[in-house]
Amino acid sequence: MIAQNVTQHDFCVRRNEQVAQGVWHLQIESGVARVIAPGQFMNLQVPGDGAHILRIPLSFESADAAAGTVD
Repeated sequence: MIAQNVTQHDFCVRRNEQVAQGVWHLQIESGVARVIAPGQFMNLQVPGDGAHILRIPLSFESADAAAGTVD
């Protein structure tokens, strides 16, 4: 097993639009854009009642470190 560091980053949703039936394009602004690499996943936790919120691993299309965004 490979030990990996887990970090938490705050984020703001900049765009969330449906591109096809059941397919959404989400863009977030976060410091994670500077450190995420191809092949990694993000687990997003939405603020609220933690007992009913699942952390769901999401793949990402691109990260723009200069803009601080992840799509």
